[in-house]
Amino acid sequence: MTSSSDRLVARSPCPFATAARLEHLDLSELPGSPDKMIPAVVPAFRQCIREAAIGKSDGLLLEIEPEAVTATADLARAVFDVITCIGQLSSPPTQVKMTDLYDSSWWFRFDNEKLFVIAFDGRSSRRDQRYTFGAPNIYLLFQHRNAFRRRFGTDIPDTIRQWVRSSFRRGGLPYNPF
Repeated sequence: MTSSSDRLVARSPCPFATAARLEHLDLSELPGSPDKMIPAVVPAFRQCIREAAIGKSDGLLLEIEPEAVTATADLARAVFDVITCIGQLSSPPTQVKMTDLYDSSWWFRFDNEKLFVIAFDGRSSRRDQRYTFGAPNIYLLFQHRNAFRRRFGTDIPDTIRQWVRSSFRRGGLPYNPF
């Protein structure tokens, strides 16, 4: 990972994220919109997901330059654009709806693997849970379902979700969806 992404993960109030073993895919140097850059990294993305499924990692952190994703300041739209492109390259293809991003029980499916997705944005304020601690780009954290199962014996239980949200609140970063 880059020093920026290391800092983001290490300083996160999420105790699960700070303990996670993550691969890092940096798209911030690639030119173009998601539909142009995502196909180039799907083989590496697919490999990272396979490794997370068998326990070599917990998931991956995808780093994207904000200007490459969207001309608006809307993080939800940027995330939607990226995961829609990734989902179209899944086998089978995955359909994503904007409302999925606001559903706390939603899992993104890629190649029939379930992934929990959370986004961080370098444009977020210090008082936002999506704050990146000075890292400038957008980061999408894809955590494999098996990473949670290895730790908790199940998908993300409600008690763990509440624990993570309270950790953010204690860190001065109240939880809110996009």
